[in-house]
Amino acid sequence: MKIQLIRHATLLLEITGQRILVDPMLSKAGMMSAVPDVANPASNPLVDLPLDPTNLLNIDAIMLTHTHRDHFDDVAKQMLAHDTQVFCQPVDQDRITADGFSRVQAVEDAMEWKGIRIYRTSGQHGTGEIGQQMGPVSGFVLESQDEPSLYIAGDTIWCPEVQSALEKYQPTLSFALLGQLALVVVIPLPWI
Repeated sequence: MKIQLIRHATLLLEITGQRILVDPMLSKAGMMSAVPDVANPASNPLVDLPLDPTNLLNIDAIMLTHTHRDHFDDVAKQMLAHDTQVFCQPVDQDRITADGFSRVQAVEDAMEWKGIRIYRTSGQHGTGEIGQQMGPVSGFVLESQDEPSLYIAGDTIWCPEVQSALEKYQPTLSFALLGQLALVVVIPLPWI
């Protein structure tokens, strides 16, 4: 398995010979207005991509934790081949199809794809009214033979859903895609 943090929450995974682009945000720095009603008034993305985005076009699948513009921006929607396999949470399937993608698979609970077992998990963007307004977010656990297991928590706070996913799947590696920050955490379960 190879995992490369590209920028923001965008990851490039190579697992069982498949290249999966997670939460692609491919705009140039400063192309998008700041997120309304947040303390940081800076335009997004905050930094440029560390590579030419055309290097990310040779992929086998796209995995979306949710469809906020900082996890799936308009540039990604235009650049990525619309016949690429897309995995998403059920609530986003129609929206992604409306964006022109023809192979959109909502992951209800679990599925298998090219030797990779994909489990969808839940999370919470935040708490209270703001958390509710931000809508649902999913994470994914990927397992395959002869590879470490990987948990991509998505854009979530620490919550019972995250703790449950860690306890249930006991992943070898865990990523939290927190918008401006991606954290890699290797959590030995006796620690929890």
